[in-house]
Amino acid sequence: MENYPHAPSGTPAETVALAFARALIDREYLQAHHMTTDEFQSQCSCPDMQQHFEAIAPIDGFAIPQIEIVLVMDDWSHKLPNDLQWIYVAIAGEFYSEAIAVVVADGQETLKIRSVEWGRP
Repeated sequence: MENYPHAPSGTPAETVALAFARALIDREYLQAHHMTTDEFQSQCSCPDMQQHFEAIAPIDGFAIPQIEIVLVMDDWSHKLPNDLQWIYVAIAGEFYSEAIAVVVADGQETLKIRSVEWGRP
């Protein structure tokens, strides 16, 4: 495990992070919400998720935003036992450049998003 940020390498956790970002971009909030852990869902409802995302990536009526994983960490200070990777996903629209940072955790049967940081630091 690396304890510093590194480039993406195509891990299953990265695939989940990209699918989550794509669901958000496609405004498929229910689908994105189902990709999160039960704990996350208890703290952030589907309408809350929509509000958070649209605050950073408004519907602008132009080209579909592009997504790209920029950084990945395998170890970080607040990592929990089931956490796999912290992943920073850039989201670039016609007139904005934003990002989400997600923690992908090993769920009961599938990988799930455990936390989301909305927007660039």
